Amino acid sequence: MRNIVKRVLFIMCLILASAGTGSYVHADMNQTIQVMVNGQLLNMNQPAVYKNGRVMVPMRAVTEALNATIKFQSAKKPIVIKSGSFEVSFTLGQKTAYTNGKKLALEVPPQNINNTMMVPIQLISKGMNTDVVWKDVWKTVAIESKHAASEVVTTQAEALQKAKYLIDGDNSTAKIKGQELLRYYSVNLDGYNNGVYLVDKYNGEVLYYSISDGAFQSISRSNALEVLEAKIEAQSQELTIDDNDEIKIINGNKYYAFNVEIGDEKYFNSYVVTTVYVSVDGETFLMLNKDHQVVGFSDKAFSESMNAVSLRVKALEVLDKKVRSLLGNEPNLMDDGEVKTINKQNYYVIEVCFVGANNPYYYVTTAYVSADAKSIYMLTKDNKVVLFSDKLFVQYINDALEG
Repeated sequence: MRNIVKRVLFIMCLILASAGTGSYVHADMNQTIQVMVNGQLLNMNQPAVYKNGRVMVPMRAVTEALNATIKFQSAKKPIVIKSGSFEVSFTLGQKTAYTNGKKLALEVPPQNINNTMMVPIQLISKGMNTDVVWKDVWKTVAIESKHAASEVVTTQAEALQKAKYLIDGDNSTAKIKGQELLRYYSVNLDGYNNGVYLVDKYNGEVLYYSISDGAFQSISRSNALEVLEAKIEAQSQELTIDDNDEIKIINGNKYYAFNVEIGDEKYFNSYVVTTVYVSVDGETFLMLNKDHQVVGFSDKAFSESMNAVSLRVKALEVLDKKVRSLLGNEPNLMDDGEVKTINKQNYYVIEVCFVGANNPYYYVTTAYVSADAKSIYMLTKDNKVVLFSDKLFVQYINDALEG
């Protein structure tokens, strides 16, 4: 966890006091706008933009995050978005939309920007049964599906305890400062710091907003990763964890997804042993078993996944030995983890290549190796799968060299 760089508390007070709501924005048109939907920051190819002082967001990214559906009709007919019992329709370039048949006047029309359909957040807030708030201090527009009071899980007192447990406060006193970004309690230290902590009132996740970086970091995710690393290290020293910031909702609860991998230095391949899902509080662990079903994490299920990877590596070694003798030099075996069913049996899919004189790269064929490594098929030039043939393989080598 990053160390907290000390700053004057006066700055913090000014920042917290400057937070505002509403969709009208007076800000630098060149600043990057972040979009948060149901507490999750969106990764967007086309970021949100300002148009005439209004925030425009990418329609598809936001509606998908809200689990809404989009219906595109002909160019002359309106676009329709359905979210639960709400339906909103609009036409590009027009300032009139309809939500459940009622007219909605838009101050900025939906439009294409850089080949991305952008809509004003006014359309999202009034047409899709959501709450929307703009926080200028964060340069973030937060969009939230409406929640019933009964859905509140974390109280302010619990949020305070969560923050005290996870954050590095230099023994300072943590204090709740109301709510920010719709679903987060803001927590700051009774001292000097350069950021603000946010505790999700629905699942207890703790975020840290760095004023200097202008970015959010999930402290809960960092904590979950540390716990998982300790758990995986006990399984094998050869394992690594790939954190690609994925989130998984399982039974309505938020889990962080981490790929547990093992590297193969000889063939430069990396194999995913399993995906582990860690709850926000770092106490519940789920995983994908060898049949790709989500189950509770267990040593037995993990060992089975490890054994499945070991079988694949063994099959790779058998293939290497076979083609090396025919190739005459070192093969490059490209294994992307694919599986193909042949005669109702699973086969590992492995591309066979080699590096020739002056370093040209040659593709020979795709091989299919059974899990027991006792049978091998190959792909012909006309894309037929046949039993591996030494004669055909050598012919393909010569064809590659001549081509």
